[in-house]
Amino acid sequence: MQCKVENVKCLYMEEPRDRKVNRDRWELDRVRYQMSKPAAPKRDMVAVKDIVAEVAAGLEQPLQESIRVLRSEWPKLVGTSIALQSEPGFIKEGILYIFVNQACWLSELERMRNLILRKIEDHYQEMNIRRLQFELRRSN
Repeated sequence: MQCKVENVKCLYMEEPRDRKVNRDRWELDRVRYQMSKPAAPKRDMVAVKDIVAEVAAGLEQPLQESIRVLRSEWPKLVGTSIALQSEPGFIKEGILYIFVNQACWLSELERMRNLILRKIEDHYQEMNIRRLQFELRRSN
Protein backbone atom coordinates (compact mmCIF):
# COMPACT_ATOMS: atom_id res chain seq x y z
CA MET A 1 0.00 0.00 0.00
CA GLN A 2 1.18 3.50 -0.76
CA CYS A 3 0.88 6.53 1.52
CA LYS A 4 -0.08 9.85 0.00
CA VAL A 5 2.99 11.51 1.52
CA GLU A 6 5.83 11.24 -1.03
CA ASN A 7 4.83 7.74 -2.14
CA VAL A 8 6.46 6.15 0.92
CA LYS A 9 5.42 2.59 1.54
CA CYS A 10 3.49 2.34 4.82
CA LEU A 11 4.57 -0.40 7.21
CA TYR A 12 1.37 -0.29 9.22
CA MET A 13 -0.95 -1.36 6.41
CA GLU A 14 -1.61 -4.99 5.69
CA GLU A 15 -0.83 -6.45 2.28
CA PRO A 16 -3.76 -7.81 0.26
CA ARG A 17 -4.67 -11.41 1.16
CA ASP A 18 -4.59 -12.75 -2.41
CA ARG A 19 -0.89 -12.13 -2.94
CA LYS A 20 1.52 -15.02 -2.91
CA VAL A 21 3.14 -15.80 0.41
CA ASN A 22 6.31 -13.81 1.04
CA ARG A 23 8.70 -16.50 2.31
CA ASP A 24 10.87 -14.13 4.39
CA ARG A 25 7.82 -12.54 5.98
CA TRP A 26 6.30 -15.98 6.55
CA GLU A 27 9.43 -17.21 8.31
CA LEU A 28 9.40 -14.18 10.61
CA ASP A 29 5.66 -14.57 11.39
CA ARG A 30 6.02 -18.32 11.87
CA VAL A 31 8.63 -17.83 14.57
CA ARG A 32 6.91 -14.81 16.16
CA TYR A 33 3.41 -16.35 16.32
CA GLN A 34 4.50 -20.01 16.56
CA MET A 35 2.49 -21.06 13.51
CA SER A 36 2.94 -24.36 11.71
CA LYS A 37 1.60 -23.35 8.28
CA PRO A 38 0.88 -20.05 6.51
CA ALA A 39 -2.57 -18.51 6.68
CA ALA A 40 -4.79 -19.21 3.69
CA PRO A 41 -4.10 -16.49 1.12
CA LYS A 42 -7.65 -16.44 -0.27
CA ARG A 43 -10.99 -17.29 1.25
CA ASP A 44 -14.41 -17.53 -0.30
CA MET A 45 -17.20 -15.52 1.23
CA VAL A 46 -19.89 -17.51 2.99
CA ALA A 47 -23.30 -16.27 4.09
CA VAL A 48 -23.84 -16.17 7.85
CA LYS A 49 -27.07 -18.18 7.52
CA ASP A 50 -25.05 -21.05 6.02
CA ILE A 51 -22.55 -20.97 8.87
CA VAL A 52 -25.31 -20.90 11.47
CA ALA A 53 -27.06 -23.82 9.78
CA GLU A 54 -23.83 -25.88 9.89
CA VAL A 55 -23.19 -25.06 13.53
CA ALA A 56 -26.79 -25.83 14.53
CA ALA A 57 -26.64 -29.19 12.74
CA GLY A 58 -23.49 -30.03 14.65
CA LEU A 59 -25.13 -29.35 18.02
CA GLU A 60 -27.29 -32.44 17.84
CA GLN A 61 -25.05 -35.07 19.35
CA PRO A 62 -25.55 -38.68 18.42
CA LEU A 63 -27.27 -40.74 21.05
CA GLN A 64 -24.92 -42.96 23.04
CA GLU A 65 -25.41 -46.66 22.40
CA SER A 66 -25.56 -47.38 26.13
CA ILE A 67 -28.39 -44.83 26.51
CA ARG A 68 -30.35 -46.58 23.77
CA VAL A 69 -30.01 -49.83 25.67
CA LEU A 70 -31.00 -48.22 28.98
CA ARG A 71 -34.01 -46.48 27.44
CA SER A 72 -35.30 -49.70 25.94
CA GLU A 73 -34.83 -51.59 29.24
CA TRP A 74 -35.84 -48.72 31.55
CA PRO A 75 -39.40 -50.00 32.32
CA LYS A 76 -37.97 -53.39 33.30
CA LEU A 77 -35.33 -51.82 35.54
CA VAL A 78 -37.48 -49.29 37.41
CA GLY A 79 -41.07 -50.33 36.74
CA THR A 80 -43.64 -48.86 34.40
CA SER A 81 -44.93 -46.11 36.71
CA ILE A 82 -41.44 -44.67 37.22
CA ALA A 83 -40.53 -45.19 33.56
CA LEU A 84 -43.52 -43.06 32.54
CA GLN A 85 -42.12 -40.18 34.63
CA SER A 86 -38.39 -40.53 33.91
CA GLU A 87 -35.93 -41.37 31.15
CA PRO A 88 -32.15 -41.89 30.96
CA GLY A 89 -30.63 -38.80 29.31
CA PHE A 90 -26.88 -39.30 28.89
CA ILE A 91 -23.78 -40.66 30.59
CA LYS A 92 -20.86 -38.38 31.36
CA GLU A 93 -17.79 -39.32 33.42
CA GLY A 94 -19.51 -42.29 35.02
CA ILE A 95 -22.64 -40.35 35.95
CA LEU A 96 -26.00 -41.34 34.47
CA TYR A 97 -28.20 -38.28 34.09
CA ILE A 98 -31.89 -39.12 34.33
CA PHE A 99 -34.52 -36.66 33.14
CA VAL A 100 -37.64 -36.49 35.31
CA ASN A 101 -40.95 -35.08 34.04
CA GLN A 102 -42.32 -33.63 37.30
CA ALA A 103 -40.67 -32.09 40.36
CA CYS A 104 -42.62 -34.29 42.78
CA TRP A 105 -40.94 -37.36 41.25
CA LEU A 106 -37.45 -35.99 41.95
CA SER A 107 -37.76 -36.70 45.69
CA GLU A 108 -39.22 -40.15 45.04
CA LEU A 109 -36.35 -41.08 42.77
CA GLU A 110 -33.79 -39.62 45.19
CA ARG A 111 -35.03 -42.08 47.82
CA MET A 112 -34.71 -44.94 45.32
CA ARG A 113 -31.27 -43.86 44.04
CA ASN A 114 -29.24 -46.74 45.52
CA LEU A 115 -31.75 -49.39 44.46
CA ILE A 116 -31.82 -48.13 40.86
CA LEU A 117 -28.02 -47.83 40.77
CA ARG A 118 -27.60 -51.41 42.05
CA LYS A 119 -29.98 -52.74 39.37
CA ILE A 120 -28.09 -50.90 36.64
CA GLU A 121 -24.73 -52.12 37.98
CA ASP A 122 -26.00 -55.72 38.16
CA HIS A 123 -27.35 -55.77 34.59
CA TYR A 124 -24.97 -53.35 32.82
CA GLN A 125 -21.63 -53.56 34.61
CA GLU A 126 -19.73 -52.71 31.39
CA MET A 127 -21.30 -49.22 31.31
CA ASN A 128 -19.29 -48.33 34.44
CA ILE A 129 -22.01 -46.09 35.92
CA ARG A 130 -20.94 -44.97 39.41
CA ARG A 131 -23.58 -42.36 40.21
CA LEU A 132 -27.07 -41.19 39.27
CA GLN A 133 -28.05 -37.55 38.79
CA PHE A 134 -31.73 -36.66 38.52
CA GLU A 135 -32.61 -33.55 36.50
CA LEU A 136 -36.00 -31.96 35.99
CA ARG A 137 -36.85 -32.10 32.29
CA ARG A 138 -37.18 -28.62 30.82
CA SER A 139 -40.35 -28.08 28.84
CA ASN A 140 -39.93 -26.33 25.49
